[in-house]
Amino acid sequence: MKKLMFEKVSTNFLWSLFGRVLYAISQWCLVVIILKLGSIKILGLFGIVMGISSPIFAFANLNIRSLLATDFKKNNSLEDYYKTRLLTSIFGILLLIILTIFYDTSLMELMFVAAIVKLFDAISDLNQGVFQKVERLDKSAYSLIIATVLSVSISSLSLYYFKSLLLFLLSLALVKLIVIVVEFFMMSELGINISFKEVLRQPFLECRQKKIILSSVPLGITACLVSLNSNIPRYLIDKFLGASHLGVYVGIGYFLVGAAVITVAVKQAVISRLAELWHTNTDKFVSFVLTLCFLSVFVGFVAIVLSITFGDMVLKVIYDDSFVGNSNLVALMFSAATLMAVYSFVNASLTVMRVLKPQAFISMISIFLSFSVGVILIPKFGIIGAGVSVNIGSFVFSLSSVVIFYKNLQRTVTS
Repeated sequence: MKKLMFEKVSTNFLWSLFGRVLYAISQWCLVVIILKLGSIKILGLFGIVMGISSPIFAFANLNIRSLLATDFKKNNSLEDYYKTRLLTSIFGILLLIILTIFYDTSLMELMFVAAIVKLFDAISDLNQGVFQKVERLDKSAYSLIIATVLSVSISSLSLYYFKSLLLFLLSLALVKLIVIVVEFFMMSELGINISFKEVLRQPFLECRQKKIILSSVPLGITACLVSLNSNIPRYLIDKFLGASHLGVYVGIGYFLVGAAVITVAVKQAVISRLAELWHTNTDKFVSFVLTLCFLSVFVGFVAIVLSITFGDMVLKVIYDDSFVGNSNLVALMFSAATLMAVYSFVNASLTVMRVLKPQAFISMISIFLSFSVGVILIPKFGIIGAGVSVNIGSFVFSLSSVVIFYKNLQRTVTS
Protein backbone atom coordinates (compact mmCIF):
# COMPACT_ATOMS: atom_id res chain seq x y z
CA MET A 1 0.00 0.00 0.00
CA LYS A 2 2.79 2.41 0.96
CA LYS A 3 4.66 1.50 -2.22
CA LEU A 4 1.59 2.20 -4.37
CA MET A 5 1.06 5.57 -2.66
CA PHE A 6 4.70 6.53 -3.18
CA GLU A 7 4.59 5.48 -6.83
CA LYS A 8 1.42 7.52 -7.41
CA VAL A 9 2.88 10.64 -5.80
CA SER A 10 6.12 10.14 -7.75
CA THR A 11 4.28 9.75 -11.06
CA ASN A 12 2.15 12.83 -10.42
CA PHE A 13 5.22 14.79 -9.35
CA LEU A 14 7.17 13.88 -12.48
CA TRP A 15 4.29 14.75 -14.80
CA SER A 16 3.61 18.01 -12.99
CA LEU A 17 7.30 18.92 -12.88
CA PHE A 18 7.78 18.15 -16.57
CA GLY A 19 4.77 20.22 -17.64
CA ARG A 20 5.58 23.13 -15.36
CA VAL A 21 9.27 23.27 -16.24
CA LEU A 22 8.39 23.28 -19.92
CA TYR A 23 5.81 26.01 -19.29
CA ALA A 24 8.35 28.04 -17.28
CA ILE A 25 10.78 27.75 -20.18
CA SER A 26 8.07 29.01 -22.52
CA GLN A 27 7.46 32.05 -20.31
CA TRP A 28 11.17 32.72 -20.31
CA CYS A 29 11.18 32.37 -24.06
CA LEU A 30 8.48 35.03 -24.28
CA VAL A 31 10.75 37.45 -22.40
CA VAL A 32 13.66 36.65 -24.74
CA ILE A 33 11.37 37.02 -27.77
CA ILE A 34 10.22 40.47 -26.63
CA LEU A 35 13.83 41.52 -26.04
CA LYS A 36 15.18 40.13 -29.33
CA LEU A 37 12.26 41.03 -31.63
CA GLY A 38 11.16 44.15 -29.78
CA SER A 39 13.28 46.19 -27.37
CA ILE A 40 14.21 46.44 -23.73
CA LYS A 41 11.66 49.26 -23.33
CA ILE A 42 8.87 47.04 -24.71
CA LEU A 43 9.99 44.39 -22.23
CA GLY A 44 9.72 46.98 -19.46
CA LEU A 45 6.20 47.90 -20.63
CA PHE A 46 5.24 44.23 -20.71
CA GLY A 47 6.63 43.92 -17.18
CA ILE A 48 4.55 46.78 -15.80
CA VAL A 49 1.34 45.53 -17.50
CA MET A 50 1.82 42.04 -16.05
CA GLY A 51 2.99 43.52 -12.76
CA ILE A 52 -0.26 45.45 -12.30
CA SER A 53 -2.66 42.78 -13.60
CA SER A 54 -1.13 39.79 -11.78
CA PRO A 55 -1.85 40.87 -8.16
CA ILE A 56 -5.42 41.84 -9.06
CA PHE A 57 -6.19 38.46 -10.58
CA ALA A 58 -4.29 36.67 -7.84
CA PHE A 59 -6.89 38.16 -5.49
CA ALA A 60 -9.82 37.63 -7.86
CA ASN A 61 -8.91 33.96 -8.28
CA LEU A 62 -9.14 33.54 -4.47
CA ASN A 63 -6.93 30.44 -4.78
CA ILE A 64 -10.14 28.49 -5.38
CA ARG A 65 -8.07 25.84 -7.14
CA SER A 66 -6.55 24.79 -3.80
CA LEU A 67 -10.00 24.54 -2.23
CA LEU A 68 -11.21 22.40 -5.13
CA ALA A 69 -8.17 20.11 -5.07
CA THR A 70 -8.40 19.62 -1.28
CA ASP A 71 -12.21 19.31 -1.12
CA PHE A 72 -11.81 15.83 0.32
CA LYS A 73 -15.45 15.61 1.46
CA LYS A 74 -16.90 17.03 -1.81
CA ASN A 75 -18.76 19.85 -0.07
CA ASN A 76 -19.30 21.71 -3.36
CA SER A 77 -19.97 20.73 -6.96
CA LEU A 78 -17.59 21.54 -9.80
CA GLU A 79 -20.22 23.94 -11.18
CA ASP A 80 -20.10 25.88 -7.90
CA TYR A 81 -16.36 26.36 -8.24
CA TYR A 82 -16.55 27.37 -11.92
CA LYS A 83 -19.38 29.82 -11.40
CA THR A 84 -17.52 31.44 -8.51
CA ARG A 85 -14.32 31.69 -10.56
CA LEU A 86 -16.18 33.25 -13.52
CA LEU A 87 -17.85 35.93 -11.38
CA THR A 88 -14.71 36.80 -9.43
CA SER A 89 -12.74 37.04 -12.70
CA ILE A 90 -15.26 39.53 -14.08
CA PHE A 91 -14.78 41.49 -10.87
CA GLY A 92 -11.02 41.37 -11.49
CA ILE A 93 -11.42 42.79 -15.01
CA LEU A 94 -13.53 45.70 -13.73
CA LEU A 95 -11.07 46.40 -10.92
CA LEU A 96 -8.13 46.41 -13.35
CA ILE A 97 -9.89 48.88 -15.63
CA ILE A 98 -10.60 51.21 -12.69
CA LEU A 99 -7.00 51.06 -11.45
CA THR A 100 -5.69 51.74 -14.98
CA ILE A 101 -7.76 54.93 -15.13
CA PHE A 102 -5.94 56.19 -12.03
CA TYR A 103 -2.50 54.80 -12.95
CA ASP A 104 -2.07 55.56 -16.67
CA THR A 105 -4.94 55.70 -19.18
CA SER A 106 -2.51 55.22 -22.08
CA LEU A 107 -2.18 51.60 -20.92
CA MET A 108 -5.93 50.93 -21.13
CA GLU A 109 -5.87 48.80 -24.32
CA LEU A 110 -2.94 46.74 -23.11
CA MET A 111 -4.51 46.27 -19.68
CA PHE A 112 -7.84 45.17 -21.12
CA VAL A 113 -6.22 42.52 -23.33
CA ALA A 114 -4.03 41.44 -20.41
CA ALA A 115 -7.24 41.06 -18.38
CA ILE A 116 -8.68 38.73 -21.05
CA VAL A 117 -5.46 36.69 -20.92
CA LYS A 118 -5.80 36.48 -17.13
CA LEU A 119 -9.49 35.49 -17.43
CA PHE A 120 -8.62 32.55 -19.70
CA ASP A 121 -5.72 31.71 -17.38
CA ALA A 122 -8.15 31.62 -14.45
CA ILE A 123 -10.46 29.14 -16.18
CA SER A 124 -7.51 26.97 -17.24
CA ASP A 125 -6.20 27.09 -13.68
CA LEU A 126 -9.46 25.59 -12.41
CA ASN A 127 -9.29 22.89 -15.10
CA GLN A 128 -5.81 22.08 -13.80
CA GLY A 129 -7.31 21.86 -10.32
CA VAL A 130 -9.76 19.21 -11.55
CA PHE A 131 -6.88 17.13 -12.96
CA GLN A 132 -5.07 17.64 -9.68
CA LYS A 133 -8.07 16.50 -7.62
CA VAL A 134 -8.41 13.21 -9.51
CA GLU A 135 -4.61 12.84 -9.53
CA ARG A 136 -4.29 12.84 -13.31
CA LEU A 137 -1.46 15.34 -13.62
CA ASP A 138 -0.42 13.68 -16.87
CA LYS A 139 -3.42 15.47 -18.41
CA SER A 140 -2.29 18.67 -16.77
CA ALA A 141 1.16 18.22 -18.29
CA TYR A 142 -0.33 17.61 -21.76
CA SER A 143 -2.22 20.91 -21.64
CA LEU A 144 0.90 22.76 -20.48
CA ILE A 145 2.89 21.24 -23.35
CA ILE A 146 0.27 22.43 -25.83
CA ALA A 147 0.29 25.89 -24.21
CA THR A 148 4.09 26.01 -24.44
CA VAL A 149 4.31 25.12 -28.12
CA LEU A 150 1.47 27.42 -29.19
CA SER A 151 2.42 30.43 -27.05
CA VAL A 152 6.05 30.49 -28.19
CA SER A 153 5.28 29.95 -31.89
CA ILE A 154 2.20 32.15 -32.32
CA SER A 155 3.32 35.05 -30.12
CA SER A 156 6.79 35.16 -31.68
CA LEU A 157 5.30 35.30 -35.17
CA SER A 158 2.96 38.06 -34.03
CA LEU A 159 5.78 40.19 -32.62
CA TYR A 160 8.09 39.47 -35.56
CA TYR A 161 5.58 40.64 -38.18
CA PHE A 162 3.72 43.42 -36.37
CA LYS A 163 6.15 44.68 -33.67
CA SER A 164 3.12 45.35 -31.46
CA LEU A 165 2.82 44.45 -27.77
CA LEU A 166 -0.97 44.69 -28.08
CA LEU A 167 -1.10 42.04 -30.83
CA PHE A 168 1.45 40.00 -28.88
CA LEU A 169 -0.96 39.90 -25.93
CA LEU A 170 -3.91 39.13 -28.22
CA SER A 171 -2.02 36.14 -29.59
CA LEU A 172 -1.46 34.93 -26.02
CA ALA A 173 -5.20 35.25 -25.35
CA LEU A 174 -5.94 33.13 -28.43
CA VAL A 175 -3.52 30.44 -27.22
CA LYS A 176 -5.14 30.40 -23.76
CA LEU A 177 -8.59 29.94 -25.33
CA ILE A 178 -7.39 27.00 -27.45
CA VAL A 179 -5.84 25.37 -24.37
CA ILE A 180 -9.10 25.72 -22.41
CA VAL A 181 -11.03 23.92 -25.15
CA VAL A 182 -8.46 21.10 -25.20
CA GLU A 183 -8.62 20.79 -21.40
CA PHE A 184 -12.41 20.42 -21.44
CA PHE A 185 -12.07 17.64 -24.03
CA MET A 186 -9.54 15.85 -21.80
CA MET A 187 -11.84 16.23 -18.79
CA SER A 188 -14.67 14.71 -20.84
CA GLU A 189 -12.45 11.72 -21.63
CA LEU A 190 -12.04 11.19 -17.88
CA GLY A 191 -15.81 11.21 -17.43
CA ILE A 192 -15.80 14.68 -15.90
CA ASN A 193 -18.39 16.93 -17.48
CA ILE A 194 -19.16 20.49 -16.45
CA SER A 195 -22.73 21.70 -16.90
CA PHE A 196 -22.17 25.11 -18.49
CA LYS A 197 -25.93 25.65 -18.41
CA GLU A 198 -25.76 25.36 -14.63
CA VAL A 199 -22.72 27.63 -14.43
CA LEU A 200 -24.42 30.34 -16.50
CA ARG A 201 -27.94 29.72 -15.18
CA GLN A 202 -28.14 32.99 -13.25
CA PRO A 203 -25.65 35.83 -12.99
CA PHE A 204 -25.85 36.12 -9.20
CA LEU A 205 -24.11 34.25 -6.42
CA GLU A 206 -26.04 31.55 -4.62
CA CYS A 207 -25.52 30.40 -1.04
CA ARG A 208 -22.94 27.74 -1.97
CA GLN A 209 -20.80 30.12 -4.01
CA LYS A 210 -20.97 32.74 -1.27
CA LYS A 211 -19.60 30.17 1.17
CA ILE A 212 -16.73 29.40 -1.23
CA ILE A 213 -15.89 33.10 -1.49
CA LEU A 214 -16.13 33.72 2.26
CA SER A 215 -13.86 30.77 3.02
CA SER A 216 -11.34 31.67 0.31
CA VAL A 217 -11.11 35.46 0.67
CA PRO A 218 -8.14 35.12 3.07
CA LEU A 219 -6.44 32.91 0.46
CA GLY A 220 -7.15 35.50 -2.24
CA ILE A 221 -5.76 38.33 -0.14
CA THR A 222 -2.66 36.28 0.65
CA ALA A 223 -2.12 35.36 -3.02
CA CYS A 224 -2.54 39.02 -4.00
CA LEU A 225 -0.01 40.15 -1.42
CA VAL A 226 2.45 37.42 -2.41
CA SER A 227 2.17 38.65 -5.99
CA LEU A 228 2.61 42.24 -4.82
CA ASN A 229 5.76 41.23 -2.95
CA SER A 230 7.42 40.31 -6.25
CA ASN A 231 5.83 43.12 -8.27
CA ILE A 232 6.25 46.14 -5.98
CA PRO A 233 9.88 46.54 -7.13
CA ARG A 234 8.58 46.81 -10.71
CA TYR A 235 6.36 49.76 -9.79
CA LEU A 236 9.21 51.48 -7.93
CA ILE A 237 11.77 50.84 -10.68
CA ASP A 238 9.30 52.22 -13.24
CA LYS A 239 8.89 55.34 -11.09
CA PHE A 240 12.50 55.95 -10.04
CA LEU A 241 14.64 54.41 -12.81
CA GLY A 242 12.58 54.13 -16.00
CA ALA A 243 11.54 51.50 -18.57
CA SER A 244 15.04 50.38 -19.59
CA HIS A 245 16.06 49.48 -16.04
CA LEU A 246 12.69 47.83 -15.58
CA GLY A 247 13.35 45.72 -18.69
CA VAL A 248 16.62 44.44 -17.18
CA TYR A 249 14.90 43.68 -13.87
CA VAL A 250 12.02 41.87 -15.59
CA GLY A 251 14.44 39.73 -17.59
CA ILE A 252 16.45 38.71 -14.52
CA GLY A 253 13.28 38.47 -12.45
CA TYR A 254 12.20 35.53 -14.56
CA PHE A 255 14.78 33.43 -12.70
CA LEU A 256 12.47 33.95 -9.72
CA VAL A 257 9.39 33.25 -11.86
CA GLY A 258 10.93 30.05 -13.21
CA ALA A 259 11.80 28.83 -9.72
CA ALA A 260 8.28 29.69 -8.54
CA VAL A 261 6.73 27.68 -11.38
CA ILE A 262 8.73 24.60 -10.37
CA THR A 263 7.70 25.13 -6.74
CA VAL A 264 4.06 25.34 -7.78
CA ALA A 265 4.46 22.13 -9.78
CA VAL A 266 5.71 20.27 -6.74
CA LYS A 267 3.05 21.80 -4.48
CA GLN A 268 0.22 20.93 -6.84
CA ALA A 269 1.52 17.39 -7.21
CA VAL A 270 1.49 16.76 -3.45
CA ILE A 271 -1.32 18.93 -2.04
CA SER A 272 -4.00 16.26 -2.46
CA ARG A 273 -1.72 13.78 -0.70
CA LEU A 274 -1.07 16.33 2.05
CA ALA A 275 -4.82 16.65 2.55
CA GLU A 276 -5.18 12.88 2.83
CA LEU A 277 -2.28 12.58 5.30
CA TRP A 278 -3.66 15.41 7.42
CA HIS A 279 -6.92 13.49 7.82
CA THR A 280 -5.27 10.10 8.41
CA ASN A 281 -1.71 10.38 9.80
CA THR A 282 -0.46 13.63 11.37
CA ASP A 283 3.10 12.39 11.91
CA LYS A 284 3.54 11.53 8.24
CA PHE A 285 1.94 14.85 7.32
CA VAL A 286 4.54 16.79 9.34
CA SER A 287 7.40 14.64 8.01
CA PHE A 288 6.26 15.26 4.44
CA VAL A 289 6.12 19.05 4.96
CA LEU A 290 9.59 19.15 6.57
CA THR A 291 11.07 17.10 3.74
CA LEU A 292 9.70 19.53 1.14
CA CYS A 293 11.11 22.52 3.04
CA PHE A 294 14.60 21.02 3.51
CA LEU A 295 14.80 20.07 -0.16
CA SER A 296 13.85 23.64 -1.10
CA VAL A 297 16.67 25.08 1.02
CA PHE A 298 19.24 22.65 -0.40
CA VAL A 299 18.30 23.26 -4.04
CA GLY A 300 18.15 27.02 -3.40
CA PHE A 301 21.65 27.04 -1.88
CA VAL A 302 23.08 25.24 -4.91
CA ALA A 303 21.31 27.69 -7.27
CA ILE A 304 22.71 30.70 -5.39
CA VAL A 305 26.29 29.38 -5.56
CA LEU A 306 25.97 28.62 -9.27
CA SER A 307 24.46 32.05 -10.03
CA ILE A 308 27.31 33.86 -8.31
CA THR A 309 29.85 31.76 -10.21
CA PHE A 310 28.29 31.62 -13.68
CA GLY A 311 25.58 34.32 -13.55
CA ASP A 312 27.15 36.81 -15.97
CA MET A 313 27.96 34.15 -18.52
CA VAL A 314 24.38 32.85 -18.45
CA LEU A 315 22.94 36.37 -18.75
CA LYS A 316 25.11 37.09 -21.80
CA VAL A 317 24.06 33.86 -23.51
CA ILE A 318 20.34 34.19 -22.78
CA TYR A 319 19.95 37.95 -23.20
CA ASP A 320 22.76 40.29 -24.30
CA ASP A 321 25.72 42.31 -23.03
CA SER A 322 23.48 44.93 -21.37
CA PHE A 323 22.58 42.34 -18.71
CA VAL A 324 26.19 41.44 -17.84
CA GLY A 325 27.31 42.58 -14.39
CA ASN A 326 24.08 41.61 -12.64
CA SER A 327 25.02 38.16 -11.32
CA ASN A 328 24.44 39.41 -7.75
CA LEU A 329 20.83 40.20 -8.67
CA VAL A 330 20.44 36.67 -10.06
CA ALA A 331 21.68 35.31 -6.72
CA LEU A 332 19.20 37.54 -4.88
CA MET A 333 16.39 36.22 -7.08
CA PHE A 334 17.27 32.63 -6.21
CA SER A 335 17.53 33.56 -2.54
CA ALA A 336 14.01 35.01 -2.65
CA ALA A 337 12.80 31.96 -4.60
CA THR A 338 14.15 29.66 -1.87
CA LEU A 339 12.37 31.60 0.87
CA MET A 340 9.13 31.65 -1.13
CA ALA A 341 9.39 27.90 -1.81
CA VAL A 342 9.46 27.24 1.93
CA TYR A 343 6.53 29.62 2.35
CA SER A 344 4.63 27.94 -0.49
CA PHE A 345 4.86 24.44 1.00
CA VAL A 346 4.02 25.59 4.51
CA ASN A 347 1.18 27.71 3.14
CA ALA A 348 -0.18 24.66 1.27
CA SER A 349 -0.12 22.78 4.57
CA LEU A 350 -1.99 25.60 6.30
CA THR A 351 -4.59 25.52 3.52
CA VAL A 352 -5.04 21.78 4.05
CA MET A 353 -5.40 22.44 7.79
CA ARG A 354 -7.91 25.21 6.91
CA VAL A 355 -5.85 27.83 8.77
CA LEU A 356 -6.56 30.72 6.42
CA LYS A 357 -7.03 34.06 8.19
CA PRO A 358 -3.52 34.55 9.73
CA GLN A 359 -1.94 34.17 6.28
CA ALA A 360 -3.42 37.46 5.10
CA PHE A 361 -2.18 39.33 8.17
CA ILE A 362 1.45 38.24 7.82
CA SER A 363 1.28 39.04 4.12
CA MET A 364 0.33 42.65 4.86
CA ILE A 365 3.29 43.06 7.21
CA SER A 366 5.61 41.58 4.58
CA ILE A 367 4.33 43.91 1.86
CA PHE A 368 4.73 46.97 4.08
CA LEU A 369 8.36 46.08 4.83
CA SER A 370 9.13 45.23 1.20
CA PHE A 371 7.66 48.53 -0.03
CA SER A 372 9.40 50.60 2.66
CA VAL A 373 12.79 49.04 1.96
CA GLY A 374 12.25 49.41 -1.81
CA VAL A 375 11.47 53.13 -1.53
CA ILE A 376 14.71 53.63 0.42
CA LEU A 377 17.08 51.33 -1.50
CA ILE A 378 15.96 51.45 -5.16
CA PRO A 379 16.75 55.18 -5.72
CA LYS A 380 20.19 54.66 -4.11
CA PHE A 381 21.24 51.18 -5.30
CA GLY A 382 19.09 50.64 -8.40
CA ILE A 383 17.85 47.16 -9.25
CA ILE A 384 20.05 45.56 -6.55
CA GLY A 385 17.96 47.48 -4.03
CA ALA A 386 14.88 45.92 -5.61
CA GLY A 387 16.36 42.45 -5.13
CA VAL A 388 17.05 43.17 -1.45
CA SER A 389 13.49 44.42 -0.88
CA VAL A 390 12.03 41.23 -2.44
CA ASN A 391 14.20 39.11 -0.14
CA ILE A 392 13.10 40.97 2.97
CA GLY A 393 9.45 40.49 2.06
CA SER A 394 10.05 36.82 1.23
CA PHE A 395 11.84 36.25 4.54
CA VAL A 396 8.89 37.63 6.50
CA PHE A 397 6.48 35.46 4.48
CA SER A 398 8.54 32.34 5.15
CA LEU A 399 9.28 32.89 8.84
CA SER A 400 5.74 33.94 9.76
CA SER A 401 4.14 30.99 7.98
CA VAL A 402 6.46 28.54 9.75
CA VAL A 403 5.58 30.06 13.16
CA ILE A 404 1.83 29.87 12.43
CA PHE A 405 2.17 26.29 11.19
CA TYR A 406 4.03 25.26 14.34
CA LYS A 407 1.52 26.91 16.68
CA ASN A 408 -1.51 25.39 14.97
CA LEU A 409 0.16 21.99 14.89
CA GLN A 410 0.85 22.21 18.61
CA ARG A 411 -2.76 23.18 19.23
CA THR A 412 -3.98 20.21 17.19
CA VAL A 413 -1.72 17.74 18.98
CA THR A 414 -2.79 19.11 22.38
CA SER A 415 -6.48 18.86 21.55
